[in-house]
Amino acid sequence: MSKDLFASGQAALQVGLPRWRLLYLVEKGLVPGPSLQVPGRRLFTADDIEKITAILKEQPELMGD
Repeated sequence: MSKDLFASGQAALQVGLPRWRLLYLVEKGLVPGPSLQVPGRRLFTADDIEKITAILKEQPELMGD
């Protein structure tokens, strides 16, 4: 696993979504959530971002309008 950690806003930029949309998809269980959560922070790894990107490629309708 990569040691790079990305806050939710940074992760959203990496996958091409607004932060709110990424967190909505995580909450609904449509994409995997962050590997690490500390009080007040959701931290995504590079592996998390790769998984989310793959899901979004397979299911582009999740990207929204």
